[in-house]
Parts: sequence; C-alpha cells; structure tokens
Amino acid sequence: MQELPHSQSPEEYLETGEEEHRTLALLMVAAELRYSNPQRAFALADEAEQRARADREHGHHSRALFIKGGAQADFGQHAEALSCYHQALKLARLARNLAMQGSILNGIGIVHFERGEYPQAITTWEQSLGIKEELGDRESQATTLQNLGMIYNILGQYEQALEHYNKSLSINIEFGNQRGIGRAYHNIATYYLETHQIDAAIEFLNRSLQIKEQIGDRQGMATTYNNLGNASFHAKDYDSALQYYQKSLALKQSLGDTMGAASTQSSIGKVYEKQGNAEAAKEMFHHYLDIARQVGRPLQVAIALEAMGAFHARQDDAAAAIAYLTQAAEAARELDAKTYLHEILQNLTSILIQTNHHQDAAAILMEVVALQEAIFNAETDRRVKKMQALYQVEQARKESEILQLNNKHLEQEAEFRKKELATTAMYLTQKNEMLRKLRRHVVDLREFVSEKGGALLRQVEQELGEAIGSEEHWSGFERQFQQVHAGYLEALAARYPGLTPTELKVCSLIKINLSTKEIAQILNTESRSIEKYRQRIRKKLELGKDDNLSTFLAAIGAVEEQP
Repeated sequence: MQELPHSQSPEEYLETGEEEHRTLALLMVAAELRYSNPQRAFALADEAEQRARADREHGHHSRALFIKGGAQADFGQHAEALSCYHQALKLARLARNLAMQGSILNGIGIVHFERGEYPQAITTWEQSLGIKEELGDRESQATTLQNLGMIYNILGQYEQALEHYNKSLSINIEFGNQRGIGRAYHNIATYYLETHQIDAAIEFLNRSLQIKEQIGDRQGMATTYNNLGNASFHAKDYDSALQYYQKSLALKQSLGDTMGAASTQSSIGKVYEKQGNAEAAKEMFHHYLDIARQVGRPLQVAIALEAMGAFHARQDDAAAAIAYLTQAAEAARELDAKTYLHEILQNLTSILIQTNHHQDAAAILMEVVALQEAIFNAETDRRVKKMQALYQVEQARKESEILQLNNKHLEQEAEFRKKELATTAMYLTQKNEMLRKLRRHVVDLREFVSEKGGALLRQVEQELGEAIGSEEHWSGFERQFQQVHAGYLEALAARYPGLTPTELKVCSLIKINLSTKEIAQILNTESRSIEKYRQRIRKKLELGKDDNLSTFLAAIGAVEEQP
C-alpha cells in the first residue's frame, strides 16, 4: 500500500480532517484494525469505498471492498462477504493489480472453506496460488499451500495434504519464517495422527513446540503440549502424557484460559485413572464439570457428566454411573447432539442391564435404535457429500487443465487481434500521411502545367482527398476494433448518448493509446481539432481536471457500475 506524504500516523492524519489523502489514510487504519477491531475496520473501509467510488479510484475501491469482505466473513455474513470480494476482484483486475487479486481470491477461498464448500475453496485457492507463483511471492504461497493441505486432510486425502504441508514447510524454511515453520510441523503431525503413526506425530509436535518456544507463542505452546499429551496417551506412555498435560495446564492457567485449563485437567484425570489413582482422577473430572457449569458451556457440561458416569462405571459404582449418565443424556438431548447422545445411552443401557434394570434399559434401547438410524442416515449423507466433493475437486482440476489450454489459445488469439488492430491503425496513419504528401505535391505541380494538365491534377487532388477520408478504410478498422473490444462503442454510446459519431471515433482511437497526432492523421484533420474533440468529450463525460481521459475510457465496459 502507498505511504502518506506526511510524518503523521494514519490515525493522526484522519483527526486533522484533511481531505487530500483521506481515502488512503482510511484504508491504512482499516487494514491495521482488520483483526483487532473488525467493526471499526468495516466502518472505515465503508467510508473509503464511497470516496474511492466517487473518485473512480479502482485500486482504493478494490482494497476497501476487500477489507469489508474480510470483516463480514468474521461476522459470519458469508453471502455479503462473497459479494464484496467478487466486486473487489473485478476492480483489482481492472486495475491490473495481481497481488490484490491473489489476496482477494484467498479471502474468497476462506469463506467457501467456512461454508463447507470445499471444491470451490480448492479451486479458488489454486487460482490464488497461481497468481502468487506468477508474482514470485513464495512466502505468501506457503500460507495458501497450508490452507489447501487442511482441506485435503478434511476430505481424507491425507497424502495430498502431506504433499501441500511439505511444500509449505520448504518455503517457510527458505525464508526463515519461524511461525510458518511451526504451523507446518503441527499440520504434518496431524497427518501422522490421522494415519496412526504416533511416533512420527510426536516427533513433529516436538519440532513445532521448539519453534513456538523460540518465538514466544505461549498459546501455541499450550496447544502443542496438550496434543503431545494426547499422542503419548494413545501410545500408552502415561508418564510422558502426564508431564505434557501438566505443562499445558500451567500455560493455560497463566494465560487465563479457564475452560482450556479445565479440559486439560480432565485429560490429566484419565491419566491418573490409568495409573491407578482413582481419587485424584475423580477430583479432576469433578473440577472439569464445575468449571463447565460456571462458565456456562452446555456441551462441555454434557462431556464432563459423561466422563463422570464412565469413571464411576469403571469403578463399579453403578448407582453413581447411572445418575451421571442420565444427566449427561438429558444435556445431550437439549443440545440435539445425536452422536454423543447415542454413545451415552449405549453406556447407560449396558449398566442398566448389568444391574437388572431391564425395563428402563428396554425403554432407552428404543431411543438408541432410533438414534442409530438417524446417525446412519446422517453419516451416509455425509459420506455421499464427501464423495461428491472429491469428485467435484477432481472434475474441477481436469476442467482447469482444459480451461488453461483454451485460455492460452484465446489469449494468443486476442493478442493476435490486438496486434492486427494496432497494425491497421498504423497503416491508416501512414497511408493518410503518404496521401497528404502526394496531395501537397499535386497542388505544388499545378502551377507548372498546362490548363488541361491542371484540370487533371485537380481531379487527382480530389481523389486523393476522398481516399484520405475514406469511410471504407474506417469501416474495416471499426470491424477489427469491435472484434477486440466487443460491445465497447455500444456501451459508451448508451452511457453517454450525447457523444457524436466523430467523438465516438476519437474515443475508440484514444482507447488503443494513439497520440493526438496519429488520431488527426487517421481522421484527416488537424491536431488542434482533435484537442478540441478531447475537451468536448471530457465535458460530456463530466471528468474533473485530475481525471485521465485514457484511463477512464479504458474502464468503460470492463467493470459493472456499482450501485
């Protein structure tokens, strides 16, 4: 982003009330507040958008919409976020700002990811990745590769996920991005956990932990210690698990993460139970339940009640187990947590049967069967959707390859037509200049020939004049212009009906970057006349003194007018 031409900070500049660079200052402050205060960031970006729209500043307009889209995504307003992002993308393309396009596409991908629209997220992120590769922005590529890896992990495509994580890791190592390296190590560890390679998972979690210690990421350290505890617990290394959980607990408590600390204490309770310390385990489970109730977390309350019930069942205290599991089931029903309720009721049914409460067990068993059917249907639907997503991703990849080939062909064809149009314009310029010279020579010769010869030369002079202003040549040029810029003249005439046919011709020639002299040669007039046409056109287009006519004409038809 540009810098303010002042020593003041953007916030200080806004307070002065100065207008000259206010849009830029608004964008700078909005970008700074994007994550810490999205509400204010949105308000500032909204003002910047209105100003940029009025000033026809496509770059600022695009950035303002990008910030607004990000804030709306934070608010969970996904449809509104996508609308802002897509408008921003059109403007960024018009401004030919590739870096901005890459950032916007990344934002669009995040929204699709949050909506569970994984094929669209993959397609969009791959487009963003392509732009970043074109720009050579390798550091930014690393983040996009991590995002793609997460989606493939969710879709169960673990090898593809690992491939993207490793590519991201290589780039982060290349640039010494410690935070990125730590994140990559953590994601690689997730891959190994998903594929039940516990030793490898622990190795990469330790690597991630080392990075987080170096950069002072205490929240990240707490999470990694907790995950190391989980991995060690699955490996039945209970002593190591306890050490990791205790370190995670200490960090969470120091950070004021009350619920996170209580969750870790519940994990410590499981370790104590495995080590044969039932009383210590019971104390930890009780503490988790108390905190969940105090903080007001219904799901965590249900989890804590189920943990207490399962613990008492393992301790052969059936009455306490039934009491806690019954409460857990009620909490799960209120949350409509079918899968979790099914698990609780299965455990409760087993205990009721063991304690000869057959009638109660039969009643609960009916609910278990109904839940089983609902869960089966939901799981089947989930699997079908997952397969559909994988199919769409594969199809999108194939279509993308075909589209790239088609686009390359279309780009080559468009480039050829542009060159052909430029050649035609140059030909008209040179032809008319040559004909003018010939006509001047004819005029000069008339006084040196007989009356009969003079009459013949006058006829030649007339024919040369007609050739210079030939509509036939202009029609050929206009056809080529329409092939390259389809609908341009129609759009211009529709938006500004006051433009005359000659003014429309001048506009089309300005659009292809011809100079005033070249336009005058093609239209068989003087440069002074073209300057007058330019002034009249500016007036009809209502352009200010700082507005560039060529830039404005280039924008016509390239982006939809915003409401």
